[in-house]
Amino acid sequence: MCVGMAVPVGAITEVPEVGPALDLSPKLMILAVNAGYTGVDGSQQNYDFVELFNVAGEPLRLEGYSLVYTNSGGNSSVHSWSAGVVLNAEFLAVGYNGSPQFAEAEEDYRYRFNLAATTGTVSLLYDGEIVDEVCWGSAGCSEKYGQFSTSQAGNLTLARCIVDGLADDCGNGRAFEFRAYYPEINFGALVYDVPEEEPAEELPTDLASCKGLIFSEIFTYFEVDYGEQFVELFNPTDEIISVGDCRIKYKNQTYAMVGELQPGEYLAYQNAELKLTKNPTASNEVLLIDSDGTEVASLTYYGGQKKSVSYAWFGIAADGGEIWRQTYAVTPGEENVYQEFKSCPAGKVINPLTGNCINFFEDEPLPDCPAGKFRNPETNRCKSYETVAGILAPCAEGYFRNPETNRCKKIATATAALTPCKDGYERNPETNRCRQIRENNGAEYGVEPTTYTDTSTFVAYGTLAVVVVGGILYVVLQFRHEIGRFCGQRLRKHAKMKP
Repeated sequence: MCVGMAVPVGAITEVPEVGPALDLSPKLMILAVNAGYTGVDGSQQNYDFVELFNVAGEPLRLEGYSLVYTNSGGNSSVHSWSAGVVLNAEFLAVGYNGSPQFAEAEEDYRYRFNLAATTGTVSLLYDGEIVDEVCWGSAGCSEKYGQFSTSQAGNLTLARCIVDGLADDCGNGRAFEFRAYYPEINFGALVYDVPEEEPAEELPTDLASCKGLIFSEIFTYFEVDYGEQFVELFNPTDEIISVGDCRIKYKNQTYAMVGELQPGEYLAYQNAELKLTKNPTASNEVLLIDSDGTEVASLTYYGGQKKSVSYAWFGIAADGGEIWRQTYAVTPGEENVYQEFKSCPAGKVINPLTGNCINFFEDEPLPDCPAGKFRNPETNRCKSYETVAGILAPCAEGYFRNPETNRCKKIATATAALTPCKDGYERNPETNRCRQIRENNGAEYGVEPTTYTDTSTFVAYGTLAVVVVGGILYVVLQFRHEIGRFCGQRLRKHAKMKP
């Protein structure tokens, strides 16, 4: 039968002396885990914690122990304790520094990663070896359970079953079960057996602990889930830079980091809770800020992102501006590599004109194309001859190639093969039509150039002549007697005058 664990935590009064005889064998186990919930007041990550159980029942030096969280993207974050720290209690609860319950706690009680409710793994290591582990969601381990609820009403803790002070199964062969449990947080559980050091010189408030780091790559267009996304940082200085006090800020949410970067080293930050817009319609900004809110670096990425392509930094241009390009070589945590086109499967190469993969035959010749087609050197595909003027198939008998349209045309439409004109007609060289032969065609006479009048002009002259002749005849008929007498008189007078 399982019992609850909300019991008073008593301190272990004796602290072991420091010395070579100190027993450092694994004597801790994971007692409870919770990824936190959103309170009714809107506060987030409430009771995002991991509780440990001191199996030894005596003061335990935490040297050599570490707590590791692995997210859905396979990236791990580590929490370890300061030198000389000793667990002087039966239970130790450590939590996310963004959780209200741990926000004001000392460093050794706070980890800087937040547990994702959907998927994750918490491992307890001693000298690099796993001594206890539990996981949830789609993660895989021997003690695997369902995901956490993020609502306050439905939130339960994944807690180990304890019987008579010892770990036991929960009646179903499992070591953990979900139940309503929130531990008593004892911020006096840790003590130190080393003298306090002189306080370090305070740094200027305007000097960020992660100053000098820059963004170098961002990957947003994932295949399956947000765990594939990452933001990459680069240390271009010659100094080691800690990122422990740095935060990634995106859309008014901040995300903690751990670790440090050596000179020239890259760090890919992946967190399933950091959900970057895959392909934004407007520009998106990601910031790197110090714990005091100082902005250290910024990264703006734009729409037009492609699947499986990252947006990466490639140094400084001659004009002083930064060089950012999309690249198919996605390199989280490594030096950026520019790859303009996607990688092709075996047997294919990129066509630089289209960006598509085409077949590549290196050792064997390509088969001949069918009749009427040729091999296009750009695409390696067979193409009809009709689209290429220089190597067109011959036209059929009775047809010729029209040079303007590059199509075959009946020879009957060409002047050289026109039907002869019938007798009395000739071929007009200007219109290529038959016309009637005029009588004076220049075959027997030297023809002088003449100007001939339009037909309507001749008709007008003929009409005028008819009118004149008609008038004369009218006058003769009207005055015929007078004209006869006049002519008779003239004839008689002429006869008297003869000798």
